[in-house]
Amino acid sequence: MLTVQNLTKSFGQTTVVSSINFTVGREEIFALVGPSGCGKTTTLRLIIGFEQPDQGRIELMGQCIAGEGKKMPPEKREIGFVFQNYALFPHLNVIENVAFGLKNLPKVKRKQQAKTLLEMVRLQDLWNRKPHELSGGEQQRVALARSIGPNPKLILLDEPFSSLDSELRESTRLEVYKLLKSLRMSAILVTHDQEEALSFADYIAVMQKGRIEQINTPEEIYRKPKTPFVASFLGRSNILKGVAKGSYVETHLGRLDLETETYGQVSVSIRPEHLVMQTPNGGSTGTIQKRDFKGHDLTYEIQFGEFDCFVHTNYDSRFQVGECVELKPIEYAVVVKRNEIT
Repeated sequence: MLTVQNLTKSFGQTTVVSSINFTVGREEIFALVGPSGCGKTTTLRLIIGFEQPDQGRIELMGQCIAGEGKKMPPEKREIGFVFQNYALFPHLNVIENVAFGLKNLPKVKRKQQAKTLLEMVRLQDLWNRKPHELSGGEQQRVALARSIGPNPKLILLDEPFSSLDSELRESTRLEVYKLLKSLRMSAILVTHDQEEALSFADYIAVMQKGRIEQINTPEEIYRKPKTPFVASFLGRSNILKGVAKGSYVETHLGRLDLETETYGQVSVSIRPEHLVMQTPNGGSTGTIQKRDFKGHDLTYEIQFGEFDCFVHTNYDSRFQVGECVELKPIEYAVVVKRNEIT
């Protein structure tokens, strides 16, 4: 569907996208996730054609749309774009906003097609309202209907849920996901929200400082991060230094089994939910510094000398602040960095 090769873009002396490569398959939702300023929105703007790459190539359905002297204008690329602020026309009502994206249809057919699109996003009863009379989630669905109206080959979503409150964000995200899948559309989602990326996408690319650090499925990238940044950005993780001795590593927490055989000085990642607390039984012990009750679960902060470790448990754990505990791993640790001996 979409192929991005060696894509690079600089503004002045600052390189914001640096030699990135990825592909998006048919009917696939692909997420670009990373902190603000990492280059993910610029990547979208290069794909849609609002910016031109300094180097690299972008292909859509086997056709070059940017790079190597090619500058196909945005309106010719057959790509839909849902902006972060939705970009609805305030002076037009809902059906007029949706119909605006149907310029390829005869004028007499635009309104009927717009009604059909509003039914798809369950807004057919609000067709005559102005954007300011809608909730944030409703505005988001109008913007999506307008984008899918011309039947694009690809949809780009730039932080589409960021302005919604947490409850509305989750329900709207589910509605959009179901709609994209029912239409069998390919999409790229840009977000800094880790949970959003993990729950919404088929594949995730984690970006930092203009580069992609890792691409994989949500499950694989969460369970097997390749760098300390990926491990820490996609959910909380404990990053520990230690000495790897083949199938295990010696750390502040004691011996942890390794996911792959490794030797030497390393940094490893183990998720807080992959550790279980128990009363001391001859192993390394730490002291509970903090206990955060969150209703459905608990997060503990435990101090092992100069190292603080986090553990997630069920809501009914009875360990309290000040108690000494020993940690038992229930999953493998993953090597995220090989360290030089100093």
